Amino acid sequence: MHKKFEWLRWAVHISAWGTLAVLIALNFLNNPNAINPILTFEHQTGKAALIFLILSLAGTPIGFIFEWKDFSKRKKALGVYGFMFAAVHLLVFLWLDYGFQFKFIWQVVKNTVYIWFGLVAFIMLMGLAVTSFKKIKKRMKKSWKPLHRLVYVIAPLVVIHFLLIVKANIFTLKGATREPLIYGGIILFLLFVRIPPIKRGLISLRTEIQDRIRRTNPV
Repeated sequence: MHKKFEWLRWAVHISAWGTLAVLIALNFLNNPNAINPILTFEHQTGKAALIFLILSLAGTPIGFIFEWKDFSKRKKALGVYGFMFAAVHLLVFLWLDYGFQFKFIWQVVKNTVYIWFGLVAFIMLMGLAVTSFKKIKKRMKKSWKPLHRLVYVIAPLVVIHFLLIVKANIFTLKGATREPLIYGGIILFLLFVRIPPIKRGLISLRTEIQDRIRRTNPV
């Protein structure tokens, strides 16, 4: 018996590795038009990390709103790829920016608020990535679930990190606020629909719509 081809699973893997390959090619492989490719690559990998985290967060709501269980199953892989891009983002900062010269790195880090937000988010995300393996989950038993709820904190921290990098002011809406606020709005929505009464209401609405469709188009 042939195993069913899981196209969405492969789509997640290909999109993640394909994105990384494209970013490397655009910034470092014989691109004469690249301006400050290291900084550009650093920003792009950070943004990719945020996007994969948002897609991971979207797994549960899409599962119960649209009954797309297959997408919901991919939230772990999407989260791990979010960590991968965050790790590349940090590696670029430590290696390509400062050549692992931690004396100079510390001088920058201690006086830069946005780095602290990013670093805290990365440490928590690393904890989630490490405990995503089945063997570790078994050892942790049920305690891994509360730990993985840290993603509800990590995603907003990454948005704050983003806002501070682009020197945006969310109170006066000055600076490059548009993009990070869009990401922030999506995250707030994904957290909002998880609230039990909202979740029950959306499930009830979906069921009602499905019943109406069945009555209108009886088999």
